[in-house]
Amino acid sequence: MKYAKDNGAKVIGLAGFDGGILKTAADACIVVPAESTPHVEGMHLVLTHLMSEQLRSMISSKGKRVKVSKY
Repeated sequence: MKYAKDNGAKVIGLAGFDGGILKTAADACIVVPAESTPHVEGMHLVLTHLMSEQLRSMISSKGKRVKVSKY
């Protein structure tokens, strides 16, 4: 994370439980407030698929403006 920030990248965190240190260290952090590691990991899987699909959609638009939902 330090390397990314030192080189101008933004850091998106996926955390569970209470978010821990990642909640404040990342530029943006999605916290799954579950007390079960399998539930947190399952939700992280869904979230990474959604983010990947959004990125694919933005890339495939080839420079066209794409409206990105805030949530």
